[in-house]
Amino acid sequence: MSEMNFQGEVTIALVVGTVRPGNYTSKAARLVRDELKKAGVAVDWIDPAEMDLPFPGTREQNPDGEDLKKRISRATGVILATPEYHGSMSSMMKLVIENLGFPSVLAGKPIALLGVAVELEAQYFVNFVKEDGILGK
Repeated sequence: MSEMNFQGEVTIALVVGTVRPGNYTSKAARLVRDELKKAGVAVDWIDPAEMDLPFPGTREQNPDGEDLKKRISRATGVILATPEYHGSMSSMMKLVIENLGFPSVLAGKPIALLGVAVELEAQYFVNFVKEDGILGK
């Protein structure tokens, strides 16, 4: 990775969108986290498996949902790391996005997508997000 220089503190929220033990998405996300830290970037590792996030429409926000929104709001940018499932993101990542409010706290933030899949399937996730405007326009 080339050397990066930043003005002021940069914090990236890195959201891991899977709960399966030993998954490849977390391994890939750790590589990204380590490279960012080498470049002097603060990384807020967000693991939804450690949270109690409500399903949409089932109840009011809870402390974990509010904490998630605050952490994303404070970040300079966001990386969404997800396994690719049949051309889309994981259900865990969808749950995270649902808990970010409407309008979403992602609005106006730079967002990077880290799709993890066998062969070239991850490209379908990125295309799905871009074409369907999942993260807003």
